[in-house]
Amino acid sequence: MEPHEPNKEPRDAKKDDNGSGWYALASVGIEFAVAIGLFGWIGWLLDGRWHTSPWLMVIGLAIGFVVGFWMLFRASRQAFKD
Repeated sequence: MEPHEPNKEPRDAKKDDNGSGWYALASVGIEFAVAIGLFGWIGWLLDGRWHTSPWLMVIGLAIGFVVGFWMLFRASRQAFKD
């Protein structure tokens, strides 16, 4: 058995060259929530102006979800590409 050296990383540990990776994904959840909230808020404002409540807000929330998911997907692909 080899003695354990605390400062030595395991051989199979993948090291990120530029320091991004998990740290780059830390803000993606906030961006996801902001996209949903922003588009939902715009829909709510338009509902108030055009008296179409709640349909434009629902459409805004759906668009915000799609945009947020697209940003999440793009960030995860960029962070984990080999």
